[in-house]
Amino acid sequence: MAPLLQTAHDNKNVRASTFPVVSKILQRMGKQMTKIGYNIQDLHPELAEYRDGERLNHPLVQAFHWNLDKANELYEYKCTEIQKAIHTRDWEGYIRLHERPYRLDVFLHLLGEYDLSPEEKWPLVAFVSFDTERAREDQEVWRNILRSSCPHRHLMMAADERAHLDDLDSELTVWRGVNHREAVRGLSWTLNQDVAVRFTRRVAPNTPAFLARGHIRKADAIAYINFRGEDEIVVAPESVYGIEVRQLGKK
Repeated sequence: MAPLLQTAHDNKNVRASTFPVVSKILQRMGKQMTKIGYNIQDLHPELAEYRDGERLNHPLVQAFHWNLDKANELYEYKCTEIQKAIHTRDWEGYIRLHERPYRLDVFLHLLGEYDLSPEEKWPLVAFVSFDTERAREDQEVWRNILRSSCPHRHLMMAADERAHLDDLDSELTVWRGVNHREAVRGLSWTLNQDVAVRFTRRVAPNTPAFLARGHIRKADAIAYINFRGEDEIVVAPESVYGIEVRQLGKK
């Protein structure tokens, strides 16, 4: 395995610590990547191992056939920027440099590799949880991260978000938009019905959309996140009661 793909435990150079062991990430995601010979502009060997047909699916670079020639440049740039992020402890920047499907794994790697303070850790939890595209698949991982026994969990929220949550009523109506009825019980809800409806339109066109309405006690809310104006309430699925679901029809 190329040095970049070794863990920092095995190899202490900066490149080795850029992300977790890629094969483990891909295994968790259920992806089977094959090593395919490729000769466009001498694709970097650490990238060439992660071609999947006409797609490059590497934790630092994802590209299709028409822009693979830029992959080397992007890869080298990101490696340089990752070194800077580690040096300055810019952990959000470090995570952003990785492609979105890998960011939860990168965050978990940071927790194991670096001594993050609560003030560093919990804003990252908010960022990665909001940024994820795999909330349903990774729900048990998130439940473990967000378990009630975790101290400093309130630091997920900015000061204005904590103040807003404090001002809300003791009982809240929450909404969730999904594309599968079995996905209704999730961690992420919103106080805004329009946001929930809009969310169902973001993915999987020509599929049914479902709008769920439920209720929670404010005391059960893990966090209120609003940095993108989505009035998100993070709450354990079992804390949502009186759930009603209606189908919106195909998008």
